[in-house]
Amino acid sequence: MKHLNSPLTQNCLLVFCLHFFLLTPKLYAQQDLLQKATDLYKQGEKAFFVDVPTAASDEDALKNYQAVIELYETADTHHLLEAESYQKIGSIYLGQRMYDSARNAYHKAIQIKAKLPQLADSVFYKEYIFLGNLHALTERPDSAEWYYLKAVDIANAYPNIDEVERAYNSLGVFYKSTGNYYQAINFCEKALSVLKEDDVDFLNATVSFTYNIAKSKTHLYQYEEAISSYRKLLAHGLISERIFLELGNAYGHTKQYDSAYFFLNKAVQSDSPYILLDAYNTLASIAAERNVSDSATYFYQRTIDTSREYFGFKNSSLASAYIGLASVALQKQNYEEALEYYQFALINSNLSFSDLSVQNNPSQLDQSISLLTQFRALKGKAAALKRWSLASSNGDLLQQSLHTYQQAVRTARYIQRTYDNDEAKLFLVQNIYPVYEEAIQTAYQLYKQTKERQYAEIAFQYSEQSKAAVLSEILDELEIKSSGLLSDSLIQAEKRQKQQIAQLRLQLIEARDSVQLSSLQQNLNENEIALARTAKSLQKDAKYYRLKYQEDSLDVNSLQQNILGKKDALLEYFIGQDSLYTFFLSKEKFAIKAQALDSTFYQAIAQVQAHLYDYEMGQAYEQYKQAYLLYQFLLLPFEQELAKKERLIIVPDGQLNYIPFEMLSYQPEADQYLLYKHAVSYAYSAQLLEEAISTRKNKESDQVLAMAPFAGDEEGNIRSNGFNLLFGSKEEVENIGGSIYLENQATKRLFLELVSSYGVIHLATHASIDNNNPLESFIAFYPDDNESLTGYRLYTQELYNLQLDSVKLVVLSACEAGNGQLVKGEGIISLARAFAYAGCPNIITTLWKAQDKSTAILASSLHHYLKEGYTKDQALRQAKLDYLNSDEIHPLLKTPYYWANFIFIGDTVPIYESPKVWLWWLLAGLLVVVGLYLLLKKLVFKP
Repeated sequence: MKHLNSPLTQNCLLVFCLHFFLLTPKLYAQQDLLQKATDLYKQGEKAFFVDVPTAASDEDALKNYQAVIELYETADTHHLLEAESYQKIGSIYLGQRMYDSARNAYHKAIQIKAKLPQLADSVFYKEYIFLGNLHALTERPDSAEWYYLKAVDIANAYPNIDEVERAYNSLGVFYKSTGNYYQAINFCEKALSVLKEDDVDFLNATVSFTYNIAKSKTHLYQYEEAISSYRKLLAHGLISERIFLELGNAYGHTKQYDSAYFFLNKAVQSDSPYILLDAYNTLASIAAERNVSDSATYFYQRTIDTSREYFGFKNSSLASAYIGLASVALQKQNYEEALEYYQFALINSNLSFSDLSVQNNPSQLDQSISLLTQFRALKGKAAALKRWSLASSNGDLLQQSLHTYQQAVRTARYIQRTYDNDEAKLFLVQNIYPVYEEAIQTAYQLYKQTKERQYAEIAFQYSEQSKAAVLSEILDELEIKSSGLLSDSLIQAEKRQKQQIAQLRLQLIEARDSVQLSSLQQNLNENEIALARTAKSLQKDAKYYRLKYQEDSLDVNSLQQNILGKKDALLEYFIGQDSLYTFFLSKEKFAIKAQALDSTFYQAIAQVQAHLYDYEMGQAYEQYKQAYLLYQFLLLPFEQELAKKERLIIVPDGQLNYIPFEMLSYQPEADQYLLYKHAVSYAYSAQLLEEAISTRKNKESDQVLAMAPFAGDEEGNIRSNGFNLLFGSKEEVENIGGSIYLENQATKRLFLELVSSYGVIHLATHASIDNNNPLESFIAFYPDDNESLTGYRLYTQELYNLQLDSVKLVVLSACEAGNGQLVKGEGIISLARAFAYAGCPNIITTLWKAQDKSTAILASSLHHYLKEGYTKDQALRQAKLDYLNSDEIHPLLKTPYYWANFIFIGDTVPIYESPKVWLWWLLAGLLVVVGLYLLLKKLVFKP
């Protein structure tokens, strides 16, 4: 025991005793503080979680939570209980609509948690959710999204966190509010998938999330499906008032007014101001639709009064009410009143805009509380200005109308860029398409009045923006991402996610049972959510954001110089409800003409299209008069200018996408085809063509990859998979030359391995078009796997993920590869478009099912002329002329059905240099050598 008496030991004992006597009181004090805080917090929780909250229970809860906070502030220390108290105070204030107080409380909770040691990021989860909700309620969408995304990041990192489903559902509701309904469904379905059945709140959450999915389906016009969901949800007796509201809304859209009124009258008995605002607006819109203007005005005013009573800030329901009042005033031709209401709508849809002058519009899009509502207000205001201008012959009003349309289009295109999936973009484009027609009409009227070219150019810009809007944006993004300016890891992550999504969609096609289907759908939703997060991460890059959201511009002079030669002309069309607008561009001229449309125009298109797409063998060609009528509409207005041109570039619109212009008759007799006068090519838009030309790469390979999977005569897999044999396809590809793969060599797997190594791709095969679901359209390869559809079908969604920017030309000698669903504002969603999406700007494709033999003759001749150095359009034209001039082809096989189905889309530059060019170079070189020899000889032997 001697060591106890050592100086070191005695010093240690002394230190221990001092610590014991000094720290013990502090420890006891901390324990006492914790005990008091815990007791107060429990009292607060008891009042906070009462079954039916009242003002008294809220006051009791607030008093206890604030007492907890005061304890820790007095002690000058922090604890998790203090932060949790602030969080609960924030929620009470949020329920009382004391938004600033709620925001401050939540931020205090975050600040305290950030100071506490060794806390995981998951502790901030609920504050992020609540702050997201708060900013959504107070119409600050950018802030709401920021907090929701932070919460989703935590949910992904800590999947077992309490109420993990709330993050996904909240973001889904947010995306619904922005019009991104497909993404909204993804997130709400993800929320459903992570719910646990033993959760106390399982039923409430299930009903709420399913309700949110149904709301998005209502906006996607899937009314019957939404109504069925709402009615099933009513059986649970939860959130009934909200369901009544949405049932009334859905029934109103389907014009089942008795049912709509029944449910809306139930909804307006709610105590919730949020439900009341939407119910009044819905009742008003139904009344307006039924021309009961007094009732419409009454209910819109009820919305305004309710908003003023309960909310002290701008909100989209209030803005929508003013839009409604404006439309009622416009019906009565009260233009000034209508414009005043539209101005109030704009003021209440943008945080930074408060200008009462109808001459001005909000310009800061990032300050909009609802871009969709702002777009509706701008569109309505522009239309009101135009109508007033026509009624009063006031040119200044028409100028204001055009300016307002410009802002509306700018807003719509900004919205489009914020969406992160193609389905949402396409849906939006279809819905905003009518504003382009109004804008073109307004610009054209100003052009007619003033004769100033700038207005014609503005009309052309709107026409251009209405063409291939989604494809154009996608190709722009591909260019940005290949610039080397962005994070390669994010770009690669995005690429992998897109490939994974494509694979899951393929697996869904082959799913055998409901369990497998459900599992795949859930996995697909998760991958689409992950892709959305990657897209948001990319947008944090300032360079990417600037390039992605840069304003559109169009330079007509640049188009004239860059895409047109002296013998070239471009014709672009825009089909309105009552007018056809034709834009003419040549090297030296730009012009616009408008024609009134009547039923004869549409009848002519329908009859010509019916002959081509529903042709029966041996059917006589009797539609040349209709083809001549179309020529009169489409080309006669610029016939004099076209007479001097050899090449026509066509940018079609609407149903014109289905008609090959080469077969139009320039005389009212048969066999007077436009083909005899011009080489014709097509473009998705003039600007896309210019971009393809300006970014054209020097592609090294001009080797041909040719595949004909159905060339043989065997009875095996081919027939069992329902495909007819294409006997002419063997001769077709053999005449082309290059790397040829026939029958069981022509597999999808081999194509995917080789495609990026060749300059020219030629596919002589079958294609299948699914107009209801374009992503399930496919090109068929040799069916070497009887069990797997995806083993031999190359689907549109797979083509989207290929990288084909090294390919010079794709020839789709496949039935209907250029056909597909027509989407306003985008064109035909075809397999040909999918190749352009993948980076190959030049495609020769077929529009309808033509005869195997004639297709083979045309394709073989096409490649012959390409190798002779012809431009792509001239090569195709010459192949068609040879076909029509051939004595070996029966006259009945020379109707347009047999030869006009091939069209060329892209830039016309030759793929191969002409052999004659090399001969001339050789001859010139020899002449130079001989000349130099004679000169030297003369100098050397000079006497």
